[in-house]
Amino acid sequence: MTALPSFAEFYEALHGRDPFPWQTRLADQVLAADWPDLLDLPTGTGKTSALDVALYAMARVPERTPRRAILVVDRRIVVEQGAVHARMVCRRLAEARRGPLFAIAEVLRSLFGSKKENGAPFAVAVLRGGAPRDDDWAKRPDQPVLGVSTVDQVGSRLLFRGYGVGPKLASIQAGLMGNDTLILLDEVHLAVPFAQTLRALRGRYMKSQADLPDRFRVVEMSATPTGVRPSNALELSDDDRAHPLIRKRIGAHKPAKLVEVTVHGNEGQRRAKIAKEAAQAARALQAEGVKTIGVVLNRVDTARQVYALLSGEEEFPKVVLVTGRMRPLDRDRVVAQGLIHADASRDRSSAVPVIVVATQCIEAGADLDFDGLITELASLDALKQRFGRLDRRGELAERGLSARSVILARADALSPDADDPIYGTALGSTWRYLNLHAKQQTVDMGVSALIASPPGPEESSTLVSPHTVAPVLLPGHIEAWAQTSPLLRPDPDPDVSLWLHGPQRGAADVQLVWRGDLEVADLQTWADVDERGVERRDEVVSALEMFRPSALEALPLPLHAAKEPVVDLGDLAQLRGRGTLALRLHPASSEWLGRVELPKPQDESTSTEDRETIQEWLQTLPSDPPDVAGLRPAEWKRILGARLRRTPAVLGSGAGPYFAISERLPAGKLDAEERVAEATSEDDASSFGPADVSLRRHSADVRAKAEEFVKTLQIPSAVANDVVLAAWLHDVGKADARFQMVLAGGDAATVAAKGEPQAKSRLPNMSAARRRQVWNASGLPRGYRHELTSLSMIEDNAAILQRCNDHDLVLHLVASHHGWCRPFAPAVAGDQEVREVKLELERPGDPVLAIQGAQARDTLRWTEGSPSGSGGSIGAMGFGDWPGSEAILRLADHRASEEVASTGGTP
Repeated sequence: MTALPSFAEFYEALHGRDPFPWQTRLADQVLAADWPDLLDLPTGTGKTSALDVALYAMARVPERTPRRAILVVDRRIVVEQGAVHARMVCRRLAEARRGPLFAIAEVLRSLFGSKKENGAPFAVAVLRGGAPRDDDWAKRPDQPVLGVSTVDQVGSRLLFRGYGVGPKLASIQAGLMGNDTLILLDEVHLAVPFAQTLRALRGRYMKSQADLPDRFRVVEMSATPTGVRPSNALELSDDDRAHPLIRKRIGAHKPAKLVEVTVHGNEGQRRAKIAKEAAQAARALQAEGVKTIGVVLNRVDTARQVYALLSGEEEFPKVVLVTGRMRPLDRDRVVAQGLIHADASRDRSSAVPVIVVATQCIEAGADLDFDGLITELASLDALKQRFGRLDRRGELAERGLSARSVILARADALSPDADDPIYGTALGSTWRYLNLHAKQQTVDMGVSALIASPPGPEESSTLVSPHTVAPVLLPGHIEAWAQTSPLLRPDPDPDVSLWLHGPQRGAADVQLVWRGDLEVADLQTWADVDERGVERRDEVVSALEMFRPSALEALPLPLHAAKEPVVDLGDLAQLRGRGTLALRLHPASSEWLGRVELPKPQDESTSTEDRETIQEWLQTLPSDPPDVAGLRPAEWKRILGARLRRTPAVLGSGAGPYFAISERLPAGKLDAEERVAEATSEDDASSFGPADVSLRRHSADVRAKAEEFVKTLQIPSAVANDVVLAAWLHDVGKADARFQMVLAGGDAATVAAKGEPQAKSRLPNMSAARRRQVWNASGLPRGYRHELTSLSMIEDNAAILQRCNDHDLVLHLVASHHGWCRPFAPAVAGDQEVREVKLELERPGDPVLAIQGAQARDTLRWTEGSPSGSGGSIGAMGFGDWPGSEAILRLADHRASEEVASTGGTP
């Protein structure tokens, strides 16, 4: 194997320059000992490179380095920028054929058995609300991962309530997040409650067994840290401050003019006055030749007013609006078409003049670099973040320019008793602090200038934004969250958002989705009892089932803030989120087709003439139609034409019937960064697939995959033995003759022809109704779970129990391997007859094992003292270890099934 490079060699090959001194010191510290608890670094000094350090450590000291490194920041735009960084690193390592990058990539591939020299050496995880769900990072527990995430996505997964994750998958995600994971919590001042929750988990609830590897870490990162400073914090040294790039960035002068704005009238009129002043200040900077200007306001409504004032003038440069209340697809468009012109890495010689009007959503971590900044007064910590986007790289002086900025303060917010909904009483204190250090109403907001005049400890507490506090985390909360059974969630079920963000002020947000083909009248008829009302309701349901609403097209906001309709993004959401080409040829949902006449069905039933109608309509389109759902015009027309081999659906609406086409695109039609991956198959239909697989072979395959995982993860032998044993035995309950009849589609001759019990069956497509008929005819009661039969068979076999080091763990893994029995199994009635289920499994070098048992017991017996229940989840094996072991087994099951299916099945 190629000799491993030093961190400096690795970093230089990756980025084309030497690392900063602090980056090298961090890498040395991680390799020699452990991560610091805090990275206290100013903005612009490259905190994102902590991901590079984590990746390098995975290759150098994998035995004690977490396999997953997740950068967590509570700003969606910053998550996307972090994703760009992670994907760039992955691409560079995958493409390397020699040198430092190739050497590190080789080691990373070996950690999870990758045989492809040009394969991705790690997975990239992008977890944020409104993003296409991609669980490729969660396919293997041993796969190295670089990830970026919001607090909501990581925190909810860690606490067994993953947002957007089904209940049967929740324990897998918790097992991955709570084990072998490094959480880099960036801009920690924005996530104080979550930081408190992480400290509680790490300090009180993640006490692993002594012989299990402890690879869960939390590192806080911030330019404005709060709370008690840890003794092992890493900060800039004299060598860092002397480095040419850092010296240029933190030494840049950022003079800001302090302007107090007198306001009158009601709140709306006062915001309008601030908006007018901000727009005028931006015009003034633009007139002076400032090309890239940021305008940051404290309220969404004020930002929209400024945007309206500036965007209506033709002589003005490009103006873009960025707020937290944007649909993800709208935000992506703004980033691609607008923020790119303010990106810190842009080519300034050919930069397009742009004004970015935004709220606080860009103030932390976003790699934007403005030449001028207009900002509404905020707390001092928030202002530091905002001014981190002004002359971010300190390059204006090299071009003979200087940064220009203005801080606007509403006069009514400056009194000591003024209590702002966001910043509390910090506005007045911050204004007085700034004026104290100002000269001629101008204060330098550069990093070095602020460091030179720091406030005292008592004064500091009055200058920062108030933050909420997470509730005390008690064992009962964790015990409740660990109960993830789809049918039997605890009641009450603690709301995890309190431990992620603390108690929130104001109205809770709802998710709004706009669909042009569904009129308000359609929804109002849901409560109608007449025949037409029922028909209209069914039409709405059919349209929504065919084109399911997606988080990509959803807008989070208080219900009272919903106003006028917006552009329908349903079709684009289907493509980006699900890889489905969706075309609703309805006048109100097809603005992207241009002003062309849309085809209409002859009636509300589908006929063969429908295809001819759309084919003829295709010929009427211009040769260069606009882009549709992100596809090039020619590609769109070709795909649409090919899809017409199948009859399109005809849907009803208030505007009459219209065509709708929905087809899954081949994976190759989507960019790799947009492709949706399904890492797991959790429903009972997973017993049916493209191949027949014997129970004997499936048991051996899952056992082998589990052995591979525990070996690459360096799990101690005692625990490894139990995980592998449970993997081997997890499906033995499928030997029940009744279950074999279900797998055979109710055909006894098929069961006899197989000659031995099957784990999976290749059946022709059957409707749900037909499958219910087969199930009922088999004699299996409703709610039956084959896991419980497996459990009974194991418990009744002394030879098997003797092979367990921890029989509770083995039983838990078997009972929970489909996400049920956490902690309660479904109640089963009408299955009281004692039956014998016998199965022989052969393992090379071992004698034949005869396992016998009965499913007939009351399955609710599993609820008392169950290791799947509350006690086992935070018992001797700690908060994360049991779910971690469960994740190993369940992912071994999924991957083994996936590999057999891809080869067409085996005996």
